[in-house]
Amino acid sequence: MGAPTRTQVTGWNAGPVGQVPAIVAPTVTAIDTAADSMLRTIDGLAWSGAAKNAADGRADNENRQMRKVGSAFDDLAVACKNGAAAMSPMITDLQTSATSLEGDTFKVADDWSVTDQNDYQAKFAACGENQRAIDSITQLQQRRAEEAKNDTVRLQRLAESLGVADRACGQAIDAANDGIRSLAPVAAGLSATLASRDFDDLHNGKATPEELDRIHTAAQLSSEQRDALAHGRPATMSQGQFDYLNRFLRTQDGMSVDDIAHLGSNLPPAQQKQLESDLANSMQLMSNPSVHTASMSAAGQAPSMIDHGGMDRLPTQVRTLVTENPVDAWSSTLTKDGTGFAPGSSTRVSGVEIARSGDFKSLNNILGAGDKSMAEGSDLDRGLIKQASEIASATKDPNTFVGSLGDAKFAYDQNPGSFAGADHGQKDANQLASNMLGQASSDRTAIHDAFTGTNMDVTCDRGGHYNATSHIDGLLNHDWQGHDQGIGKVLGSISDNAASTDPFVNQQTGQSAHALAQYVGTHKEALLDLHPGSQGIFDDPGKQSIGALNPKMTQALGGALAHYIPNMVGVEDALVQSHGFETMSSGDVKDVFAVVDTDKHAAVSFNDAAYASISQLDRQFGIGGGEHSALGEFAGRIDWAAQSGMNEELASRIHDAGELDKAKSDIWDSVKEGVSFGVGKVPVIGEGASLGVDMSAPEAKSWLLGSVPDQHAQVDIGMRGSSASQNYNILQGLALSPDHQDVVHDPNVGRYFDGDGGLKPFDDISKQGLAPEFNEYMRDYLPHLADYQLAWITGNDPRNWLGK
Repeated sequence: MGAPTRTQVTGWNAGPVGQVPAIVAPTVTAIDTAADSMLRTIDGLAWSGAAKNAADGRADNENRQMRKVGSAFDDLAVACKNGAAAMSPMITDLQTSATSLEGDTFKVADDWSVTDQNDYQAKFAACGENQRAIDSITQLQQRRAEEAKNDTVRLQRLAESLGVADRACGQAIDAANDGIRSLAPVAAGLSATLASRDFDDLHNGKATPEELDRIHTAAQLSSEQRDALAHGRPATMSQGQFDYLNRFLRTQDGMSVDDIAHLGSNLPPAQQKQLESDLANSMQLMSNPSVHTASMSAAGQAPSMIDHGGMDRLPTQVRTLVTENPVDAWSSTLTKDGTGFAPGSSTRVSGVEIARSGDFKSLNNILGAGDKSMAEGSDLDRGLIKQASEIASATKDPNTFVGSLGDAKFAYDQNPGSFAGADHGQKDANQLASNMLGQASSDRTAIHDAFTGTNMDVTCDRGGHYNATSHIDGLLNHDWQGHDQGIGKVLGSISDNAASTDPFVNQQTGQSAHALAQYVGTHKEALLDLHPGSQGIFDDPGKQSIGALNPKMTQALGGALAHYIPNMVGVEDALVQSHGFETMSSGDVKDVFAVVDTDKHAAVSFNDAAYASISQLDRQFGIGGGEHSALGEFAGRIDWAAQSGMNEELASRIHDAGELDKAKSDIWDSVKEGVSFGVGKVPVIGEGASLGVDMSAPEAKSWLLGSVPDQHAQVDIGMRGSSASQNYNILQGLALSPDHQDVVHDPNVGRYFDGDGGLKPFDDISKQGLAPEFNEYMRDYLPHLADYQLAWITGNDPRNWLGK
């Protein structure tokens, strides 16, 4: 809230807020008394040994938790006391001032503006020709106008101060309530016994509002706990809350996923909606290994093992759904007349059945009702991504029938002798896998682990081990048949967080992107032909690339990796905004470009980012006073990878020289025009942008894409995409360098600045044919310019690239 209006303040009374401390005090005393009583009872028991030590540890832990609840209530009392003390005088002042002014023929508007309501026209008319009376009324009018002006300023400032105090009080109360909510399960007496009772009543359609509230309370985290999960830290849960949730899920072990999804179906709509969210949240929380209880220890004893979430906390049927092989393979020989199956018939069919596809749909429905902020790093989301990949991988081959053997017989009967034109179940499988990926796409940690292979063995049954490369392959090396929304959201998570200002998120996202790029860079041939050797009984789609079959996914892939183009070629970490991404070999970077370039829209955006990076490296060389010539090598590497990757991709599908040249021209023209240019898609190198150019300004596109080459050109040849444009970028940087402010006054280079010291547009140089002398002046002014250009040539040769 900003400044409250008069209407709002008229109804305000801070008195009840100030009474909260007196109301809370008995609660705090009762909690502290109960905590001490429990501890004394356990300490006074006549027993010893391991059980006694464990009980002592649990009692100590509960005592600490209960005292934290009391402390949180104290915080609430202080927040209310301070808030009431700050707001009450201001509320009273505003209310009485407004009333007093209106009693004096002023009007106080809702925005606290004050106006004089006297009828001066009538007063002047009553004066007639009496000048003294007229002057008196005039003075009155002026004086009251000044009073109205001053009162307006005073009341509006007072209202603003009240708004500030109200916000501060509200934030303090929210923080105290968060603390209470995070610890309330102890005060509420949550326990495994209560969970069993609550679930039984829920299952039997007899759940009371109190029981539903208890389920809801148990399935919540405070904002502090959610923040911990989002930043890779453990979220500590009270023992009572953990025990309650654990038992609540254990009671579901004998149920099917569909039965779990229908729990509470007899409830009123509002209660049913809340329960659906609580079911989802309880699964996400209990399957999260970063959710755990506080360590417990008795006096003189080492801390005992803490309880924590994980895959094994999920209901049995949910756990097996996301860990066991999601597909069953089969093969059979079909008779030509469609009457059945018989050995020796001519049509051999292989298929896979997603036996529990209905369960996957039910689970997606359950999780879709949950709070995404409580699904950060859960084993459940890890399992969803892994199973979606395995479904995609198993259904990739167009010659594979997706469905049961009975489904295949029915389809064969409808199309005797051939499956051509029949629905082989691929689309349904793709939609299912896509929905699973979409559900898990908000879990940044699960995506990171699925791509890097971290913490993923829990998604495998029978002691299996997860292979990150094969599962990325399942997601990318696949024809999604238009159902690539889910994988697009997963890749979008990387793009969205690549430049995060949060160090943990930034690093984690970079690691995800690097694993993705490594796969792409080492699997170019597979991704340029997703259907190699398709010769079978079904329609043969022929050779098609990832971009041709999955244009939206390819665009999302380019978006996910664009921020990391400087990282790919080895630009030092201190100069980039996106971290966690390791340098790649020249061949792998080239092949990343080739794969992304399979879709024209993706190619244009990705190459926009590449040449914007080159321009910024040029500029960064200038900002550094022309001392860091190694930056030129990185620029040369990007140019070589971009052009070589594009050439390879185009040559793989276009064999006519004329058509090949036209295709190259089309892409480079689009890149130079910046048709898909967006500041958020461009990596930012160094501080060049913040020092001199608003990255969102129209001219930013011009200089960032000034290094784009013409067809067949290298970046240092010609005019646009030339040594002149490169030198222009460097000169921009020099003008921003604190050690080169004299560049504006240089007798040669200085002529390219206007009277206000601003650098003239590049087009003024190119149109006047001044490029040769401009380049000569730049070499004279900057002795190390030749070193930069030599470094660029070195980077443009992959033989000089470490790890080539």
